[in-house]
Amino acid sequence: MPFVAKCRSCGYILWAYTRAFLNMLMKWHDGESHKTYDSEDFDFCSWVILRVTHEQLRDINMASKSPAFWKAIRTNPKRLRL
Repeated sequence: MPFVAKCRSCGYILWAYTRAFLNMLMKWHDGESHKTYDSEDFDFCSWVILRVTHEQLRDINMASKSPAFWKAIRTNPKRLRL
C-alpha cells in the first residue's frame, strides 16, 4: 500500500509505493533541506506518515501538477490534514 509523508518542519510532502523508499526520501530531504541527517539519529518523529489507497495516491499525483495545490498547502499549512 502506498505512503504519504509530510515534514513537520517545513510542510514538504513526499509519497512512495513502499515504506523503504519513503524512508530513503525522508532521510534525503532532512539531509538536504534541514542538514540534520546522521545515520544514527534520524528522527521519524519529525514526519507525519499515512498509508493511503492507490486511488488517493493517484489523486495526489494529479493534484500536485497544479500550482493551486501547492499554493493551498503554502497558504494554509495548518488546515492540511496530513
